[in-house]
Amino acid sequence: MKKYQKITGALGMTYACAALSACAEATLKDGYADEFLIGTIMPGGLDPDATFTDDPIELEVVARDFNALTAENCMKPMFMQPNEGEYFFKASDYCVDFAEANSMALVGHTLVWHAMTADWFFKDEAGQLPSRELMLERMRTHIDTVVGRYKGRIPYWDVVNEAVLYQGAGNSAVFRESPWFKAIGEDYIELAFRHTHAVDPDAKLYYNDYNMTKKEKVDFVLEMVSEMRAKGVPIHGVGMQGHWMLEWPSLSDIEYALRTFADAGIPVSITELDITVLPDPPSHSGANVTDNVEYAEKYNPYSQSIPDEVLEKQADRYQEIFELFLKYKSNIERVSFWGTSDSQSWKNSYPMKGRTDYPLLFDRKFNSKPAYHSLLKLSNEQ
Repeated sequence: MKKYQKITGALGMTYACAALSACAEATLKDGYADEFLIGTIMPGGLDPDATFTDDPIELEVVARDFNALTAENCMKPMFMQPNEGEYFFKASDYCVDFAEANSMALVGHTLVWHAMTADWFFKDEAGQLPSRELMLERMRTHIDTVVGRYKGRIPYWDVVNEAVLYQGAGNSAVFRESPWFKAIGEDYIELAFRHTHAVDPDAKLYYNDYNMTKKEKVDFVLEMVSEMRAKGVPIHGVGMQGHWMLEWPSLSDIEYALRTFADAGIPVSITELDITVLPDPPSHSGANVTDNVEYAEKYNPYSQSIPDEVLEKQADRYQEIFELFLKYKSNIERVSFWGTSDSQSWKNSYPMKGRTDYPLLFDRKFNSKPAYHSLLKLSNEQ
């Protein structure tokens, strides 16, 4: 019979840690302990007053196999501060307490983003785009309050998220003309990093983005980050999200990004890894959270079950990608999956609602999948 160690956090919540009987078994975090952190997310948190799962099986899996944790939603601005000056910390406090109780490095996600930020951030009293001064004041106040609350407790922050736009039609990358960019100018990125560092000098600060296997975007982000670091801006690494498919992107495109940042001496983390097994609608590209494609049955082929051969193909895909990660392990700080169980994945509703996807390492009952075992086997070969 399994025994659980119970840890009660400051909120009076009880966390189920890894089963003692499983401690002697091989785990992902132990297998890659000499290479990089292995992370997952604390899912949900869409309600500012939300609590998270108390399922002991789920919590056991999270604590057993992972040593890094990202809050999927609850630390995003629209949930942290839905109205000006009104902050909700119940869910984020839970994440911080859970991570500390289970010796997991917590990633704060995210401070400055054009999406999932309440409308009031981007409007003045007249309903117009705020002045540069007002936008900077709001940005600094948000950082002061959120980062300041957890100073010394959150070792990593995704400070700025998705500030660069890849333009597929012209094969180019540009600064996204977000409200932050329009109100402040492109130096909002620099100012966000400098202020976050001033609030918590010990935290490692990341720029995070998707489509980071597109050469033009990789080159643009490299130039942006390199120029800022040369000026002393405290950007400590670049996050590559990693919402990938069975046959996209190519290994050569992934390696180009890893090699480019490694050659420049800029640390990388794979921040949001999942591998969908579903066909991608032709109108969709990347990971823009505002994309919403109309449902079509042909894009949901595994609504009842998934063939074993597809799971094996997914396992092979995860393995070949991790082989690349190991090749560049000296420059990779963390590999985080964007979820633990297939049941929790955002890919079930993005970019098309109503589908059944299987992009993660554990099935809907938290049983390990072939992909999990392929990665565990690979770690044992190191």
